[in-house]
Amino acid sequence: MAPQKEELPGHGESKFVTNLSWVLVGFFGYSTVTSLLQTVVFFFKPPHDLLKEFSAIFASMAPIMDHLPPAWKYSLEHIYLFTAASFILSLITLIASFAFLKRRDWARVYFAVFLLVTIAISVVGFLFRRIFLLEIPTDPELGILIESINRMLDLSFAAMVILIITSHGWLAYKLLSKKVKGEFRINLKGGPAARVN
Repeated sequence: MAPQKEELPGHGESKFVTNLSWVLVGFFGYSTVTSLLQTVVFFFKPPHDLLKEFSAIFASMAPIMDHLPPAWKYSLEHIYLFTAASFILSLITLIASFAFLKRRDWARVYFAVFLLVTIAISVVGFLFRRIFLLEIPTDPELGILIESINRMLDLSFAAMVILIITSHGWLAYKLLSKKVKGEFRINLKGGPAARVN
């Protein structure tokens, strides 16, 4: 006699989860392909050649480059490592997207945490940018122009952060709600994933 699967009370499959699943699959599928191509380019092109190209691009920004925080300098010098890390993260998230489509509960938790971490990174990035700008010496002749540009960038960046907080926060709230949680399958006692009705 086959053992019966233990089931948890829940809801049927909603369009919200299905539509979000396909958006995630499409977005991170594209992200995985593009980051893979970038990784291949960095792999076949020696890092020192890339650094020469970046040095030429930023040659006119020497005063700013001299005042870059250590983390920024490290990022530029090891950009190929960050590209490879981006590919790995995109691939893992793409796998989680398919698991989310299949209503695996670990994928629901993964994306809820992913959204909350994205909010935190956005806020920290905005604050870090302001600290970085304060460290850059300003040419008195261009001070007014640079300050106006920075003010416009601050407004656009702040609007983007607010958008991320509201959209990602709402999605994370939905994923952690009981209604959505009820759609997902949970592995019980090491057995096969139980279908939630």
